[in-house]
Amino acid sequence: MLRSGEREWELKRLPLIHDEGKLQEISCWDTDKAIPVGNRFLFWVDYYRGIIYSDVWEETPELRYMSLPVKPDPSRYHKHGRHGLSYRSLGATDTGDAVRFVEVFARCCCGCRGTTFCARSSYAFNITTWDLRMDDMTTWDKVGVVDCDELWSHPSYHGVVPHIRPEYPTVSADDPDVLCFMVQKNEYHMEDVDGDLAVRLIEFDTRLLELRFVVCYDKDSFYNPDFFASAFSRYFDASSRSRTTAKLHQQAARPIKLSLPEVARGGKGFSRRDVDGASRDT
Repeated sequence: MLRSGEREWELKRLPLIHDEGKLQEISCWDTDKAIPVGNRFLFWVDYYRGIIYSDVWEETPELRYMSLPVKPDPSRYHKHGRHGLSYRSLGATDTGDAVRFVEVFARCCCGCRGTTFCARSSYAFNITTWDLRMDDMTTWDKVGVVDCDELWSHPSYHGVVPHIRPEYPTVSADDPDVLCFMVQKNEYHMEDVDGDLAVRLIEFDTRLLELRFVVCYDKDSFYNPDFFASAFSRYFDASSRSRTTAKLHQQAARPIKLSLPEVARGGKGFSRRDVDGASRDT
């Protein structure tokens, strides 16, 4: 640990505090990602089990464990073959004041969880989100569920993004309702899946059910990707550095109207028009 104002690292062996019956989950722990939350907490997440977190400003920090709001899978503990990052995500959002967990899970045509071989719902899925109560750091509140039919039926999605399960969800650092995904049609997908083999990164508002943007890349651009949300680009804008965090958040949450003719034709870019009528090419 290196504290602000100090010049030397300090090595500490911290106790791990957990509820009764959680020892089995922790014994197979394997960190998938470390996430800073606000300016106090550091989270280590295992997407098959839960979160270990610490208040780094405590004089004597402690490690505490809490389960994710999904059933843990203690049988998966090897690094090789871990795919939790591809369909689960945890992120600090709303300027670090909130923590949201996302799961993209396959569903059957009847609505039940789990992959199906039914031709009607081969690629069907649900996107479920939960918020962590920051006052007690133990309780998860289910925010909502977006079904693939709601996504696929949206005018801006149809003909632009292949109707398959999106991967690698990422929570926006500004707006907890905004999620980013990677969508890629592969050779093994059935012929009835529309679209080419390009990699598409999309941003979707789960509250407004609005596709905010799509960016296309060559099909070989990503291999085992690991995305994370960042506000790093703000520091390149001199005018934005003088604004308050609240103003930055309001600006980032502005609704965007989309025009995606190039993506629909399989092109590499798209024209994006915002609310004041100005357009720009990306």
